[in-house]
Amino acid sequence: MSCLGAKKTTIGQSSSLARLSAASEVLLLIFFFFLMAWAIPGAHNLSVDVRFYASLSVITALFTLTIFSHLSYEENFTDLGFGKENFWQAVEILALPVFLLALAMVIIGSNLGTVYIKRKILWQFLGIPFWGLIQQYLLQSIINRRLQIIFGKGWLSISLTAAIFALVHLPNPTLAIATLIAGFIWAYSFQKAQNLYPIALSHGLLSTLFATFTPKWLLPNMVVGYGYLVKVGWVSANY
Repeated sequence: MSCLGAKKTTIGQSSSLARLSAASEVLLLIFFFFLMAWAIPGAHNLSVDVRFYASLSVITALFTLTIFSHLSYEENFTDLGFGKENFWQAVEILALPVFLLALAMVIIGSNLGTVYIKRKILWQFLGIPFWGLIQQYLLQSIINRRLQIIFGKGWLSISLTAAIFALVHLPNPTLAIATLIAGFIWAYSFQKAQNLYPIALSHGLLSTLFATFTPKWLLPNMVVGYGYLVKVGWVSANY
């Protein structure tokens, strides 16, 4: 059923125990994020080395959970969105909404005169898809798929996937709203065509444009969790 028990469960044919197990996995992932984004950075009584090893331990536990979960569900690379299947179908689904979002950011930023093009923008554009792939793997291949076990495919599991994505981007309000919108599109795409690569590429494109064209008074940084409070001066790092 999952890394937490029993046998393989097919999405759409879930028992009560399967739904409970899937919900436990989603909550564990959110808890791991809370530790990484809030608890460990905010632990001022811990040394930098201790916080580093604590973060490393959480990451190890996170990916250990995901590996055992995939093995228990007997999920293959195609199930998780890493195969070549559905690639062009996902591109077709994402093309129009991603184009419209990108166009809106460029137009708004250009009209407001808030274009912040840095010399590292090319590296950001090339590098963010890799970070985006990791995020989308956790969001789609695990959270989205587990929510489908609980609620089935459709608008509810899609909406909850997007809501969780926005939740982990708090307390950065602008970023949380943006990830809610984009997260809904990505979750919808994954349920229709399970392929992570177009999602990760669009993640990289939209993130780069968002950071480049959004006014600084609206988006002072792209940081989340405790680090955002430090960046905006609401709390002290005290490292």
